[in-house]
Formats: sequence, structure tokens, C-alpha cells
Amino acid sequence: MTRDIVEWLPHSSITALLVAVVLLFEIIVLFSGRVQELVQAIQMSGLQISLPVPYLAPYSTSEPPRPADT
Repeated sequence: MTRDIVEWLPHSSITALLVAVVLLFEIIVLFSGRVQELVQAIQMSGLQISLPVPYLAPYSTSEPPRPADT
């Protein structure tokens, strides 16, 4: 299916999509570097941050989960 879409798109659209992907990748790299800097600063400051522990126990029935009654 993806190949069909790529063959259907004009060359300029494919080029524009590739440029967008490259730019988004560069943004992700920049943000990941910034996150690493922030984590390092928090660790160096000695600040303790407690995060909630996710509840990962499996459901006991085969029924899909439903929102809690309010």
C-alpha cells in the first residue's frame, strides 16, 4: 500500500515529505539532548522526584476494560 501511495505522489511531494521527516528527526535529536541536560541538572541538584508507579496487573476477565462509574 505504501508503495502505491509513493508511486502516485508527484516527485515534488515526495521530496517535501522527505525534507519534513529529516527536519522532524533533527527536532527530536535536539529535544532528546535538552531532556538529557535537564535530567542531569535535576540529578546534580539532589532534587528527588517521585513518579507514580503504573498499575500493570492483567485484567482478571476477558472483557475489555470499562471506565469507572462516577
